[in-house]
Amino acid sequence: DLPGVKSTDLELLSHSAGMYGGLKGVEMQVPSVPPRKSGVTDGAEEEKLLHEIGCCEDDVKRKEMWKKAKQYNREDVVNLVFIEQYLKKIKMAE
Repeated sequence: DLPGVKSTDLELLSHSAGMYGGLKGVEMQVPSVPPRKSGVTDGAEEEKLLHEIGCCEDDVKRKEMWKKAKQYNREDVVNLVFIEQYLKKIKMAE
């Protein structure tokens, strides 16, 4: 608990709206979520990318892979906001 910070459990909110499938599954069901541009499809691919970054000796290539990894994580965070706003609108309309 943080003072002044209200937490929302998006999993429970998604399930109450009949949406399942984890973050990527719910993203596909919310029309306002912007399309992903990172090219990383899921957490498993992100994990593989991070492993490749750790093994890469080419600084230029490693920098590009980091850019892709950070973009994927940024997309996760931004899309959570879109999902939360959409689910709250649905709940208010009920």
